[in-house]
Amino acid sequence: TLFPPQATSFNFKDDEEREVFNLKITFLKRLLLMMAVCGVNFTAEDNGAAVRPWPYPLASTICHGGRIGFKLCGVTWREVLNFLCYQDNSGWSWDDGVPKLMYTRKAATHSVRLDLPTGRVCEVRTKSISSFDRGQMGIDMP
Repeated sequence: TLFPPQATSFNFKDDEEREVFNLKITFLKRLLLMMAVCGVNFTAEDNGAAVRPWPYPLASTICHGGRIGFKLCGVTWREVLNFLCYQDNSGWSWDDGVPKLMYTRKAATHSVRLDLPTGRVCEVRTKSISSFDRGQMGIDMP
């Protein structure tokens, strides 16, 4: 369960820590609901074109070490993150930085690029200085 009984008796150090915890739990719930409604596919090959429906429990998609790519149609990544965080497409002003439940990452091991001949987005492993690119965000899950 995403909200175990022990969470109601946990001692937070202050109200801000409790608020961030609640935002993270709500984010997780909305993320899993979004994936359940939209569906999850996978490929056994690196950047493979042949995809099949995800055959395992949905929660296994967000286990440690996994990466999920989302194909967004008609919405921006900011609108999706605003919805997941605040249930409002304009819930956060991105000019103010990242929402308090997230942090800006200093580096990343993977990135995405557009394969021009196929028009597909492909995941690529970053190399050297390119791993310190901007635009990487993270969330420490409870």
